[in-house]
Amino acid sequence: NRGSDVEALADYDRAIARDPQRGDAYFGAGLTFMKRREYTAAARSLGEASRLMPDVAAVHHQHAMALQKSDRTPEALEALDMAIAVDPAHLDSYLHKARILSQRHQWEDSLAVLEAARPHDPEDRSLAQRFSDRMKVCDWTDHDAEIAEILRRLAAGSDDVAAFNTLAHLHDAGLQ
Repeated sequence: NRGSDVEALADYDRAIARDPQRGDAYFGAGLTFMKRREYTAAARSLGEASRLMPDVAAVHHQHAMALQKSDRTPEALEALDMAIAVDPAHLDSYLHKARILSQRHQWEDSLAVLEAARPHDPEDRSLAQRFSDRMKVCDWTDHDAEIAEILRRLAAGSDDVAAFNTLAHLHDAGLQ
């Protein structure tokens, strides 16, 4: 609730006043600002947290989220690159970067990011995005295998598949 958010922000301010090098306090404040949808303030706090905690991928990732919400997409991409550099297995940063690139119609760049993520994606969370981006650039790599996996996930009731993007590739009217 908003009251507890205000109290939390006041606590973070006090912690920062006592020790301006408290990256965790900036991080907590940034997450609270994100929760409140105050993205400019979140980006400022999380930027300071990432400066003070350069070796924590989650901090860079959250900073990227705030930057994107603040319409600072190029900087968000840089923050995601920092998260991946700090932790090459930080899957959420790969997936978010690919989503941003895809939204910018940079599908081949998105695919490159998703391919780089594959060794860190044992559940293949990138399947839907990868399939969608491949179709946009007419890349039929692994098409049959990906359709088979999408069908398997649909049959299992999964909602993490690109259902709309696969519609034209499904030959079963019931699945469509």
